[in-house]
Amino acid sequence: MTEALFRAVFTQAATPMVLVGEAGRIVRANPWFCRFLGHAESDLQRLAFTDLLHPDDRGEHGLVVQRLWGGTIAGHVAENRYQCKDGMTIPGQTHVSVIQSARCLLMVVHEGSDRVDRIETGTARLLAAAGHDLHQPLQTITLFLNVLTSRLEDSRQHDILAKIEMALESWREMLNALLEVSRLEAGLFTVKRESCDLDGLLEQLAADYAPLAAARGLELRRVPCRVRVDSDPFLLERLLRPLLANALQYTDRGRLLVGCRRSKGLVRIEVWDTGIGIAADQLGLVFQPFQRGARHKGLGLGLAIVDSLSRLLDHPVTARSKVGRGSVFGVGVPLPAQGALRNG
Repeated sequence: MTEALFRAVFTQAATPMVLVGEAGRIVRANPWFCRFLGHAESDLQRLAFTDLLHPDDRGEHGLVVQRLWGGTIAGHVAENRYQCKDGMTIPGQTHVSVIQSARCLLMVVHEGSDRVDRIETGTARLLAAAGHDLHQPLQTITLFLNVLTSRLEDSRQHDILAKIEMALESWREMLNALLEVSRLEAGLFTVKRESCDLDGLLEQLAADYAPLAAARGLELRRVPCRVRVDSDPFLLERLLRPLLANALQYTDRGRLLVGCRRSKGLVRIEVWDTGIGIAADQLGLVFQPFQRGARHKGLGLGLAIVDSLSRLLDHPVTARSKVGRGSVFGVGVPLPAQGALRNG
């Protein structure tokens, strides 16, 4: 798997994931892992992974890590108890594998089912409860592919593996989208509003998508946006990611632009592209589930997730487009009670 593809998978996964260095310290945590335990990524990067585990689980984890780095096992699955920032303890099944190229351990955590028990709607409850079982085959296949890649020498065989990885990534994207919609319908997301640094969020998004844009021969530009907004940083990021992904998918040449502007008491976050555009009679349909363009390879749920999150957060979303010229999607986010733009 290429570095850009791994970064995209890691960041966008609707599953808690964390990278841990050889010394045991956290190198990077994806947004879902931060939400899972209630920590900012910058706080987690000052901790060892074992700091997050219940004291009784730390000894066994240390032995497993020794065996992983020693090469006696390729991966491991453990039942752990995680300590949240607010003092709560949450059970989770931890899948651990070695990423030799980065000299890191990848920890993928499947959350316990305590929250699922509160879901009443049948289909949403089934999908939310089955999330772990649906993801497990993907994690197992990915683990075996990593082992196989390190043993193959024929370049033609590596080409075949690369195609398998692309197919798995498409499968993973569709599964994550389906599970995210089910979680939204089931009411598993709780909005936690705070004063968010919008510029830092947009900077991270641009850094994540820039390699993917470059691979398509596109320029992705971010306009600095020195403002704080009143939102849930985790859910706001989940809302913005499909807009960038959608812009990338439907743009063949030119550039993408992400930035913000003041409008009617709100901060409007906008994603511009020079893509194929959307016909006027289709623009009102793009936020409906399973609406896909001719070149779309997924389930057509990305913008449906945007619509659901915008209603949950009360952040209105707008779209305008011209066929052959491109599209602009905007999200209106309120300022904090005493917030203001810094430096204009």
